[in-house]
Amino acid sequence: NNISGSGGSIITFSGDDIQFADNVSLPSDTSKLSFGVDSEISLQHVHDVGLQLGHTTAATNNIKTALKILHNTSGTPAVGIGSDIAFRQEFPSSNYESIMFLQAVTTNVGSGTEAADFVVNLINGGTNAERLRVTGAGYLRLSGNVIQASDGGTTITLDTSDNVTFGNNIAVAATKLIELDGNGGHTSIRESADGVITFEADATDLLSITENPTQA
Repeated sequence: NNISGSGGSIITFSGDDIQFADNVSLPSDTSKLSFGVDSEISLQHVHDVGLQLGHTTAATNNIKTALKILHNTSGTPAVGIGSDIAFRQEFPSSNYESIMFLQAVTTNVGSGTEAADFVVNLINGGTNAERLRVTGAGYLRLSGNVIQASDGGTTITLDTSDNVTFGNNIAVAATKLIELDGNGGHTSIRESADGVITFEADATDLLSITENPTQA
């Protein structure tokens, strides 16, 4: 049987849950589901965009949670349990692949010592793998061999309170600088010409090392 209303009618079910045995269709381009006594939470279809989750609060200068993702288990939670959001994409072969996961994974499940990492998992060569991790302690880990900045003059800055350890060679593009700033001065190491390495302090060359120098 059909239940219908017209002219802006509101059909009210009081005190009972509603169950649908099949699909529910909201054909309007502005279809909205509202939640709460004051309809302060809404899930709305925006034409040619997708779903929009909205929430109205009295907050003016603080953050309010709009969405919570809960993972309950019938077993005993252990390190490694977590939740993720999967991004799926259709490919020319008409198959769908998960191209990215945003994951929250636990690293400690002890009472009072709970900890978790944020992980970005991306597809490459048809295989998904962890590419970036921010630990609960605030450390950033990249799963790869290269940290690359854009060509727009971007600088990768490391906190001066930490040491930087390189496990292998350091490669610097031709004519580029390794710059050291501190104690009121400026020191750099650069390739001033092909095969010539120059140490410079405050724009004054201190030492040049030439590959295969001519003996006097």
